[in-house]
Amino acid sequence: MKLKSIPTLYKGTQFKSRLEADMALVLDRLEIKWEYEPQSFLLPSGTHYWPDFYLPELKTYIETKGIVTPQVEEVMKEFSILIKGVIILIGRGVMVFYDGEEGGGYGKQQVQLNICSKCKKVCFTGMAGSYACRACNYHDGDHDVHELYDENEGINSLKVYVGIEI
Repeated sequence: MKLKSIPTLYKGTQFKSRLEADMALVLDRLEIKWEYEPQSFLLPSGTHYWPDFYLPELKTYIETKGIVTPQVEEVMKEFSILIKGVIILIGRGVMVFYDGEEGGGYGKQQVQLNICSKCKKVCFTGMAGSYACRACNYHDGDHDVHELYDENEGINSLKVYVGIEI
């Protein structure tokens, strides 16, 4: 069964789906600056990929999907390795952190939300490895960590955290 996206207008931006608009609202509530579909990338497989969000202060991409297929997961993996960075897949029932940075390798992890004890920025991290702030690179090993991952909730766990009724 294919879900039909509902185009949604939020703060002057026309999103392709309600899920994307929900993500923009969550990012606004977290006071995270975002850009919507800022550029496309040609992946080594020949796939043209256009991530939904870029968080410039955190050097992080976010992709929203209603249904996650093996093909979507392969694109996330390929993209994270290409950019040698992070993309987070968030949807209804899924929230996964893909990291192409660690030793040039690929890591798929659960997601945490951290508040940096130095710059006070909120950022997403994986649950394995370093919790260095993605905004200022500070690492004291003692960030205020909020585990948000709930494999059955996905974006809804973020919405609850920022006070949005679901």
